[in-house]
Amino acid sequence: MKKRFLAIVLTLCMLFTAMPAFAETTLNVERVSGADRYQTAIETSKEAYDQSDAVVLASGENYPDALVGGSLAVQIQAPLILTKSGSLPDGFHEELERLRAEKIYIIGGENTISKELMESLAYRYNPVRLAGDDRQATAMAVYQERRLIAGELKEILPLSARHTVNGWDFPDALSAGPLVGRQAASTDNINFLFLAKEAPDTDGVIIGGENSVKGNVKKRIAGADRYATAVEVAKEYVNRFGAFDTVVLVDGTNYPDALSASSLAGAKNAPILLTRPGGLDQATLDYIRSSAKTVYIVGGENSVSSGVITELYYNTDSLYAELKAELQKYSKQDYQTALTGNERADMVTLLLEDREMLELANTFTKEKTDRILAELTLPTGLSELERARAATLLTIVDIKPEDFERFYSAGAYVAQSYIPIFIDAIHGDLPCELSLTGNTSDANILCYLPRAFNQVSLFMENEMLKVGIKGISEGLSTGFNIKKAEYNADYDPTLSLRYGHSSIKHAMQLIGLLRSEQIEAEVWLEPKTSSYTYMLEWGPIPEPSRDYEVVKVRDDLYIANALEYDMVFEFKDKAGKDAFDQLINTYSKKSSANPTGEGMLAGAWWQPLYTSETEMGSGYTPITDNFIEEDGYELHSFTKTEDSSAFQEGYQKIDGDLSIQTKPLWTNDAFYRYLNDEAE
Repeated sequence: MKKRFLAIVLTLCMLFTAMPAFAETTLNVERVSGADRYQTAIETSKEAYDQSDAVVLASGENYPDALVGGSLAVQIQAPLILTKSGSLPDGFHEELERLRAEKIYIIGGENTISKELMESLAYRYNPVRLAGDDRQATAMAVYQERRLIAGELKEILPLSARHTVNGWDFPDALSAGPLVGRQAASTDNINFLFLAKEAPDTDGVIIGGENSVKGNVKKRIAGADRYATAVEVAKEYVNRFGAFDTVVLVDGTNYPDALSASSLAGAKNAPILLTRPGGLDQATLDYIRSSAKTVYIVGGENSVSSGVITELYYNTDSLYAELKAELQKYSKQDYQTALTGNERADMVTLLLEDREMLELANTFTKEKTDRILAELTLPTGLSELERARAATLLTIVDIKPEDFERFYSAGAYVAQSYIPIFIDAIHGDLPCELSLTGNTSDANILCYLPRAFNQVSLFMENEMLKVGIKGISEGLSTGFNIKKAEYNADYDPTLSLRYGHSSIKHAMQLIGLLRSEQIEAEVWLEPKTSSYTYMLEWGPIPEPSRDYEVVKVRDDLYIANALEYDMVFEFKDKAGKDAFDQLINTYSKKSSANPTGEGMLAGAWWQPLYTSETEMGSGYTPITDNFIEEDGYELHSFTKTEDSSAFQEGYQKIDGDLSIQTKPLWTNDAFYRYLNDEAE
């Protein structure tokens, strides 16, 4: 009879718990902007392309030529750069040198971009002017060039290729650019962006509603307004070219920055969507969330406010929306109407809930709370829980203590006016850089680390997975982990611990706990796929998602694959490392005495897992990490030390060429008991 060796097996909590609000979306939002429309165009070029043989140059002082030039830029996958009529923007030549460009398409006549400016470019580049007597003739000149580039220049224009948009307003034509330009990737049909207020015949496509373009055609792509029309164009984009995971978002009310969007649309295979400067329409927001992983916002704060970014990161039915409603209510009050103590305490609670940190406050002892609030004068009527929540908020966000104190003061005006400071402290770190590494003291770590983790997906395309599943099917183990070697932390093993879990909310609260205990550590998040036997008695097999799926291996064997992480902490000193065990046993380990984890971090486990590569004292037991490396991936499975040889022998029978390595580890007693098949 084969002996079964236990490996890391997940708890079931991740099957039934929704992703927390802060990590609810996997969106990566990036803003691209410059000091003005011309610098925004150059910065967008830098973001879009490392190299390009050609550049499309259009006027930044008016939009029609740039709109049709956008379809050319998308087709040839080149940046669209804006210029004034008689002078090139600062940094233009440097950008063309960076791109190693050799050709410039100048869109529009000499009244738009002067003859002298074109001649100044001839010494180095090959400028080609595409122009006509008016915007419609210029659109035709661009179209003919596009057909020539695609090798499909014919004397007769196929009317079905004509996409009529209003050339006297920019939004619909801007949205249409990627749809029309991308079509040229197929030489079967080169679509034409035709500028008119009325379709000339019944063939072709109209983009926009009746108020934009009149006419009866076989197909009209339109919504209730420009924002909804852009969404409908994006849906048509999917119909023609397949799904996308990137969108470009621009101001739908003003054109200067928006014109540069074509550069990114062509480079990233992305449609262009529109927003109001201060907020997204619900249809646009819903479509982005259902379709995109990355959103590029083109333009500065005056074009698209940071409030739009916040809306992208937070659900409209989240606590953030509730908080905004509360703030709107308070903002309508007379400043002489004071917020009550309860209202202020409720505001703090709401902020903690929104940041998924409410459970962390439950771990704050009176002594810790008193220490954090020692220099503040807060109302005497606050309960210990309210004081703990106040101390938690001060710990996790960058709020000046004096601002916090004034918020709680009796003066109506002061309390009222400091509400926006709270909002900035909670949400001012968005957007933040994406990184899997940082320090517990970093102001933005609670923003960038979960966002980076949410960009990772299951590691399914590798031979290690097949080997591990074969081991489970033959009874050698009940589970294993797969990592990419590139994610491995390079920390001092004498000062480091590796902590495993599935909930990113739990990880963030653990960082907050260390911060509140004044324990500083470098942090490195190592994403991993955990695979383990799925038991049908656990319930119906859930639908697959980005971070979880169940695969049928045979009639009596199902394997669950779940996205998890190891969080590696490198402490400043040995004292911090030694203190970790007591913190976890106190605040993150369920027991028969506390089966619900009351007063603990969110996602507390019965048998948490953390290991050290160097010997530890009381509270730790030696085990063995059995691992296999191949093609940049690593398979890890933990066993008791005495069981390691049998484990290796079993896998050698699966594949004699496998090189199985071992490493001694010291794990916490709770996980060792789990390996020993003990309940607690």
